[in-house]
Amino acid sequence: MLLLKSFEELYLKQGMKIIILMLYIGHTLDRLTNLSETLAELRRILKTNGVILVIILNMGSLCAKFSKEKYQLLYSSHLVYFFPDTLKTFFDQSGFRPVDVEYPYCGTSFFSCSRFILGTVKIFLQVFLDIFKVPMKMVSSPYRGNLISAIITRR
Repeated sequence: MLLLKSFEELYLKQGMKIIILMLYIGHTLDRLTNLSETLAELRRILKTNGVILVIILNMGSLCAKFSKEKYQLLYSSHLVYFFPDTLKTFFDQSGFRPVDVEYPYCGTSFFSCSRFILGTVKIFLQVFLDIFKVPMKMVSSPYRGNLISAIITRR
């Protein structure tokens, strides 16, 4: 936002106003401490019916629920976590409208047949360890639903 403020100050000095038609916010919202203020600023500079593409971690995924604290995509830099319904509510309350929500996996860098098979074996092994109360947690595998890809428009 600091860079954007600098550009805006430059444009304002020249009597111009910044209007943005499209934004990409990948793996960022969950790292911000001031989400409401940031979305208010994005709404201010985004043209009506402008589009935001958001990619964010899905805490409602099967892997997140199963793996808990060992969830592969859980990092200390994530300050806020979203479920699909909380993401929608958050954007609704901030003056945006979700248009499309997907859960990308196949065709991304996370997918390969060998990783899928290995991940499935790890899940069965973890279930076995849990049944016999062996205190070992394995890191989760990447599966469809781990990420949320949402297209949002400004109302």
